[in-house]
Amino acid sequence: MRPLAASTLTLLLTLSFAFTSGAQTPPPPAKRLPPAGIAIPAYDRTELTTATAALATDHCLRSLR
Repeated sequence: MRPLAASTLTLLLTLSFAFTSGAQTPPPPAKRLPPAGIAIPAYDRTELTTATAALATDHCLRSLR
Protein backbone atom coordinates (compact mmCIF):
# COMPACT_ATOMS: atom_id res chain seq x y z
CA MET A 1 0.00 0.00 0.00
CA ARG A 2 2.82 2.44 0.79
CA PRO A 3 4.50 2.27 -2.65
CA LEU A 4 1.15 2.97 -4.31
CA ALA A 5 0.50 5.98 -2.09
CA ALA A 6 4.01 7.34 -2.67
CA SER A 7 3.80 6.96 -6.43
CA THR A 8 0.32 8.53 -6.49
CA LEU A 9 1.55 11.48 -4.47
CA THR A 10 4.56 11.88 -6.74
CA LEU A 11 2.33 11.78 -9.82
CA LEU A 12 -0.06 14.39 -8.39
CA LEU A 13 2.77 16.73 -7.44
CA THR A 14 4.37 16.39 -10.86
CA LEU A 15 1.11 17.07 -12.68
CA SER A 16 0.22 20.04 -10.49
CA PHE A 17 3.64 21.59 -11.11
CA ALA A 18 3.34 21.02 -14.85
CA PHE A 19 -0.07 22.68 -15.04
CA THR A 20 0.79 25.68 -12.87
CA SER A 21 4.10 26.44 -14.55
CA GLY A 22 2.53 26.42 -18.02
CA ALA A 23 -0.36 28.68 -17.04
CA GLN A 24 1.77 31.81 -16.59
CA THR A 25 1.77 34.19 -19.52
CA PRO A 26 4.51 36.70 -20.29
CA PRO A 27 3.73 40.40 -19.85
CA PRO A 28 2.58 42.29 -22.94
CA PRO A 29 5.28 44.16 -24.87
CA ALA A 30 5.85 47.76 -23.89
CA LYS A 31 4.36 50.52 -26.00
CA ARG A 32 6.68 52.57 -28.16
CA LEU A 33 6.91 56.24 -27.32
CA PRO A 34 6.20 57.85 -29.73
CA PRO A 35 4.42 55.13 -31.69
CA ALA A 36 6.08 54.07 -34.92
CA GLY A 37 4.99 56.13 -37.89
CA ILE A 38 4.74 59.52 -36.16
CA ALA A 39 7.31 61.84 -37.70
CA ILE A 40 9.16 64.44 -35.65
CA PRO A 41 9.30 67.80 -37.46
CA ALA A 42 12.76 68.93 -38.55
CA TYR A 43 12.74 71.98 -36.27
CA ASP A 44 11.88 69.89 -33.21
CA ARG A 45 14.46 67.24 -34.15
CA THR A 46 17.17 69.92 -34.46
CA GLU A 47 16.19 71.45 -31.12
CA LEU A 48 16.28 68.05 -29.39
CA THR A 49 19.63 67.19 -30.94
CA THR A 50 21.26 70.44 -29.84
CA ALA A 51 19.80 70.15 -26.33
CA THR A 52 21.15 66.62 -25.88
CA ALA A 53 24.55 67.70 -27.19
CA ALA A 54 24.58 70.52 -24.63
CA LEU A 55 23.74 68.05 -21.87
CA ALA A 56 26.59 65.79 -22.97
CA THR A 57 29.08 68.64 -22.47
CA ASP A 58 27.62 69.83 -19.16
CA HIS A 59 30.29 69.74 -16.47
CA CYS A 60 27.83 68.80 -13.69
CA LEU A 61 26.79 65.67 -15.54
CA ARG A 62 30.35 64.55 -16.24
CA SER A 63 30.93 63.86 -12.56
CA LEU A 64 28.00 61.40 -12.59
CA ARG A 65 29.59 59.17 -15.21
